[in-house]
Amino acid sequence: MHLYMIRHGQSYVNLHDWKGGNTDEGLTNLGPGPGRGAGALAAQRNQED
Repeated sequence: MHLYMIRHGQSYVNLHDWKGGNTDEGLTNLGPGPGRGAGALAAQRNQED
């Protein structure tokens, strides 16, 4: 069994000019892409095992 630690992409809180405190904000337009890519890679690796 493998354990993959995957973090979501960029959220508004990650932006350097965010002044809203530490809140639960959504992802920026850039955010979903890295998560999808990581999910696809994990699925591919799972198929190889």
